[in-house]
Amino acid sequence: MPKVLFRAIRTRSGYPNFANMQREVEKTIDGTVKPELLTYFTRITDLWKHKVTFQARKRVDARGITLYVYPTGLNKDLWTWTTLGTKPHVIVPKAAGYPLRLRTGYKPRTGRGYRYRGPGKAIGPWVSAHRVHHPGTKPREFEKHITRFYQPKFKKHMENALRRGARRL
Repeated sequence: MPKVLFRAIRTRSGYPNFANMQREVEKTIDGTVKPELLTYFTRITDLWKHKVTFQARKRVDARGITLYVYPTGLNKDLWTWTTLGTKPHVIVPKAAGYPLRLRTGYKPRTGRGYRYRGPGKAIGPWVSAHRVHHPGTKPREFEKHITRFYQPKFKKHMENALRRGARRL
C-alpha cells in the first residue's frame, strides 16, 4: 500500500504577523485616513458663517475598523440640526412684550450632498410676530453622502495597509 504524506503549504516568509498588520492599519488611519476624512467634513462647512470643527476617533478590534467623526466647538449643535433636520416647533421671544422680527424666504447655502444651492440668507420681507410656528427643516444627511464618496478610498487604504503589514516580518 502506498504511503500518503500530508503537509501544510507555507510561504517562505512564514505566517503573517497580525500584530504588524494591526499596527500598520492604525498608522494608516492616523496618518492618512483621518486627515482626508476630516477635510470632507470641513469642506461642507467652509462657507458657513458659524464654523463647525470636527474630530475623529478610531477603534480597531476583532469585529472591524470603526472611525467616528463628530462635531466639536461652540457650533456643534448647528451641525446636528442641519444634518439631522429639526421637528416642527414654536419660537417665542426671550423678552416678554417684544415681538419677534424676522425675514421670511430662507435660501440655504448648502443642499443635500456637496451642492451649492444659494446665498445662505433670508431674502423675503420683514415680519413681526409674538410667536412663530417653525415647520422644521429637512435632514440634509451629509454623513450619508460623505460615506458614499469616501468608502472606496477607505477600502483601498485599508487593503494596502494590510498588505504592507503582512509583508513586514
